Amino acid sequence: MRQSIFPPEVRAFIAQHVQDMPTKALTACVNDRFASTYTVRQITDYKSINGLKAAPLFAPEVEAYIAEHSYLASHDFMTVLVNDYFGTAYTPAQMRSYYRNHHVRNCIDARFQKGQPAFNKGVYSRRSPATEFKPGQLSYNYLPVGTEKLRSDGYIYG
Repeated sequence: MRQSIFPPEVRAFIAQHVQDMPTKALTACVNDRFASTYTVRQITDYKSINGLKAAPLFAPEVEAYIAEHSYLASHDFMTVLVNDYFGTAYTPAQMRSYYRNHHVRNCIDARFQKGQPAFNKGVYSRRSPATEFKPGQLSYNYLPVGTEKLRSDGYIYG
């Protein structure tokens, strides 16, 4: 059986503080407290092997608030609402992940409506004349019909 690189007091410390902080902060805290040099990857693997999970990012009261107010708010606007109401510092990316992972839907319809002009209506896009095909110009790899070419692999191609 493999021996653990973590002494019993470090294991107890990790188990006690795993709910309080993210892995990066937990690693720094363990290294400061025990004068060690554990990496974030080692702490992450230890947590995974021993079934230790961090506290959820969103508190239950925040989740209830999101469920109650999400029907008319995008994740960007919901981030502002939650941060103002609870005094937190969630990012729009965290809120977007929460919406996706918890299947939160809203009533915002982002599809094109009938009669709505395209976003690029009136935009003229054409390649520059310098890169266009010009009649009579031969391509760089043109060879006349019947040409035989000896290539670097020793075969004759024709």
